Amino acid sequence: MLLDQLQLDLAVKMQAKSYALLKWVGQGVSSGLLSFRTAHEYSTLPHAAADWIDKHYLNIPDAARVDRKDVPVFANFFSTYLENSFDLIEDPGRIKFSPNAHCFCPMCSWMIEAPNLKTKSLSTADKKRALKMQVHSILQLGMDCDAKIDESRAEKIVTENGEATALLAYGHDLILRLNATANGPAVLALWRRFAWNSSGSPKPKFRLSTKMILTSESDLQALLSAR
Repeated sequence: MLLDQLQLDLAVKMQAKSYALLKWVGQGVSSGLLSFRTAHEYSTLPHAAADWIDKHYLNIPDAARVDRKDVPVFANFFSTYLENSFDLIEDPGRIKFSPNAHCFCPMCSWMIEAPNLKTKSLSTADKKRALKMQVHSILQLGMDCDAKIDESRAEKIVTENGEATALLAYGHDLILRLNATANGPAVLALWRRFAWNSSGSPKPKFRLSTKMILTSESDLQALLSAR
């Protein structure tokens, strides 16, 4: 089936709220306001997350809080973040810091406490799995619009339309996450294919939207129909 806009709207909203809550949790662990054990437990188990969010609902910042009726699905989505994109480290140690990263000499840098929340490192296997997810999304789109396409042609389309196919695959994954299904760090690799620039750094002020994903799906559907 083609992506459902209502489901996708909800998933994009849950993604933004979940990321905000995860950052808040990481800051709570760093400051000692939240124990590592508690944070890790409710960040990985949907039912534990739902219970914690419900109990601390009014303490959660507005940017990270959803309507109470959405707490169960929010907890599902939130629980996928530590498996997909981040590691919550109990004792991260210290790192060298330089304002604006202009110079790391002893005069211009100093040691600071490392954050408890760290982005996962991507392996070659994660990146290959992300490509397979893109290929699968094209094969699925071909079936949805009755376009005959084999894996070889799907792989070529992915090569030629990397950003659009990454957005499509990410859209499918977002909806799965509403049910607490996590595909691991490959999802982070997908994210970097459209949210990062060619120099390997995040696009300034990038914000994912339903429109971006559906536009990619529509463009790719037109491409398949024209073949």
